[in-house]
Amino acid sequence: REQLLLREEQEEVALAVHLPAQGLDPGAPPLSLDVFCQIIEGVSHFIYLAARIRQNLPSTHLELELQAEVDKFALLALAPLLRGEGAMVWKIHSRLYEQASFLHEEGSVEGDRYRLATRLAARFSARLQGRLSSREATLRRLRAFHRAGQADKIHLALAA
Repeated sequence: REQLLLREEQEEVALAVHLPAQGLDPGAPPLSLDVFCQIIEGVSHFIYLAARIRQNLPSTHLELELQAEVDKFALLALAPLLRGEGAMVWKIHSRLYEQASFLHEEGSVEGDRYRLATRLAARFSARLQGRLSSREATLRRLRAFHRAGQADKIHLALAA
């Protein structure tokens, strides 16, 4: 699975992301949805954490997971729709959020965090689906969500 590595030494921070290699070689069979989502999640974590570090802002594991869940939806469902290609948005929403499976057990710290992130992302993403009035407005909402810290992300999701 994807893995984000962080090393802090004095005033410097080093980030690395390890992504699944499956399907990345030319001629390899197409990626499964699971592997593609792992790649999106790893890149999302890297970009979000790099932005927070650059702005000298804190971040939490919940923030990273919540952002990654919204990024998956944005890339899988909204990106084609915003390009005018159409997409089965509700089917993707259902697959990502209602049919989600988790590696960590419910009741564990990690399991509860992933489940909360998924529920919040489902609400925020459903709100985005219902308000696809314009490409610019949708992108503005996604950018505002990305810039938000944990409390504001939760507020944006619950306001849905």
